[in-house]
Amino acid sequence: MRNVFLFGARTLVIVSVLIIVQLGLLSVFLEKTFECVSSNRTIKSLSSETEERAAGDIPDWDKTLNFTGFNNETGTADGHYIIPNYVHFLKFQYATFNFIHMICVLAAFKHQRPEKLFIHTDVPEFYGKYWEVLINTPGFKEVLVIKKMDLPKEVFGQLLNPAWAGFHGGDVARLIVMRKYGGIYVDNDSYLIRNMDDLRRYEMVVAYIPGKPMMNQVVLAHKDARLLKEWQDGYKDYRSDAWYYNAGQQPGRVLRERPYLVHTVPDLLGTYDIRKLIYLERWRYWRTYYSCHLMVRWVRKYRYIRYPNPIEEKDVLKYDNTLVDMIQDVYDIRRLKR
Repeated sequence: MRNVFLFGARTLVIVSVLIIVQLGLLSVFLEKTFECVSSNRTIKSLSSETEERAAGDIPDWDKTLNFTGFNNETGTADGHYIIPNYVHFLKFQYATFNFIHMICVLAAFKHQRPEKLFIHTDVPEFYGKYWEVLINTPGFKEVLVIKKMDLPKEVFGQLLNPAWAGFHGGDVARLIVMRKYGGIYVDNDSYLIRNMDDLRRYEMVVAYIPGKPMMNQVVLAHKDARLLKEWQDGYKDYRSDAWYYNAGQQPGRVLRERPYLVHTVPDLLGTYDIRKLIYLERWRYWRTYYSCHLMVRWVRKYRYIRYPNPIEEKDVLKYDNTLVDMIQDVYDIRRLKR
């Protein structure tokens, strides 16, 4: 009887120990499980917060924006930028830069200080004296972005006029680029005189005077700007026999009816003809402008001053005019005296 009692007591002790051990293991398991669940919740929470912060860090120029009701008179309420600090040039068919084109690229780089300076081109590689000047300018290579792009030959299934292939193709390319990236489009003979950041708070900025064509040599826009789409859609009625209809007259007609689609800078973009002030005078107030269309192809109007076409580096110091001052502002004049 005593042996039975001892056996039962021993068994009870063993069972009790096993139960205690199992309870301990269960407690540890539950604790670890709780920690894992809590950890997962924390990770998910942090991940969510990180995603929200990341989404909040996306600048407005990278977002898809609906500009319905946007006030282009005042721009963004707090003045923040919605147009990216990207400068765009088009360079089709030619692998070298002439003197004036180099000067205009230098002016855009030095005066605007863009985050990115795009050259959209169909040539495999640039070379030559003035390309070397550009890429050896401190800081230029760090912002340079070369994008391969074919010169458009048609638009909405309509062949572009082959006689104006480079010009009409460039007009179409301008809209493709601006609707993809947004930023500041600059013609190859347009000179940025000063920084344009105060214009980057608007949906779109152009030179436009009611009753005249819209000028397209310098254009600032968010990629979703309403006029960009309407301007591009206007090419569904492509006028192959009209030099400037789709590029300037058609968007000008849109603005005549709905001027609120853009912020207009009628004079200070310098895209209406100011050749006289550039080539025939020493104009004191040129620095008050944002930019200037040099219209180098049309300088032959002033044949009596014997301006060469194209304008070469060796010719610049022969003249006493505003162009000399503009060149000296971005290019080492000592090079010209050699």
